[in-house]
Amino acid sequence: SWTCNLGYQKNEGACIPLVAPANGYVQGNETKCFAGFARDETGACRRLVVPANATVRNNRWTCNPGFVRSEDDACKKI
Repeated sequence: SWTCNLGYQKNEGACIPLVAPANGYVQGNETKCFAGFARDETGACRRLVVPANATVRNNRWTCNPGFVRSEDDACKKI
């Protein structure tokens, strides 16, 4: 068995370089999105839509203290 070097992936018996998506980067043997971006259903890195009274943390957002996430993805005062 063999493995590819970091930054490459197996494809039909060969090692090909990983290509970072727009707004993303290669880390080890995978691609990741920059902070403030998250993968969509196509695998692209899309900017997070952050509601009022929320803070971005890495690839997701959380409501600020004193607020709770509602069913409509807003941050409502507790």
